[in-house]
Amino acid sequence: MKKLQYLVIGLIIITVTYPLGSEYLERVKEKISEKNLESGVILYDLEGYQFDVPLKYYYLIYQKTNRWPTPKKERQSVKSFEIDVVLPNMLPFSEQTAEKFEARGWKDKMWITLWSHDNVIGDFGAWFNKNKHKYRILGFSNEAPSLIHIIDHRGGIIENDENYSEKYFKSVNDFNEYFYIQCEHESTKVFPTYPSCKLHTKYGELKLTLTFARKHMSDWEEILNNAVKLLDRFKVSIN
Repeated sequence: MKKLQYLVIGLIIITVTYPLGSEYLERVKEKISEKNLESGVILYDLEGYQFDVPLKYYYLIYQKTNRWPTPKKERQSVKSFEIDVVLPNMLPFSEQTAEKFEARGWKDKMWITLWSHDNVIGDFGAWFNKNKHKYRILGFSNEAPSLIHIIDHRGGIIENDENYSEKYFKSVNDFNEYFYIQCEHESTKVFPTYPSCKLHTKYGELKLTLTFARKHMSDWEEILNNAVKLLDRFKVSIN
């Protein structure tokens, strides 16, 4: 009889205290997450380039887990990493920018991605000449007046074909420089709502990719300059 009483009492205690314990653990996790957002830093080593990136510039990791995880104390050797910002001032996640990060589509968000030098095309001019049969050159762009606008037909040159992308290059004299912008075209069938652009260039010996909404295409030079300044801030000087 006493064993049954003890069992009943034990069950009552567990029933009463478990929700309180669960709520307490959630509060602790939330506090840790808030502290990580405020002061967490991710230490990267990418092909000998070292960067100290505040955790608040990595919104996608929060989006996946609904928590700001505790970064590792040791420096991580990686092949690429990403920085998530809000244009035009390269702002990280905060109470003030939360709404912009959470908005559907690209809007004012931009992803900055650095890749190992293995991802960089070496002789860009040779690459362009090899593939130029797929392109239709439209001339200088109204969207970005300093760049040449080219239609890239992925499946062959077919008029009114939806299967194409739009590329933007600097002048022919600059083809030895690794730089181009590729944009999704605005179509009722392909990418109808959130067309984006990817700017590809180099950062030192690394490949740099900037992904942003097409509506910001005309500001590509300012966007690129600000992105490089941000990376320079995070780069660690190695003596």
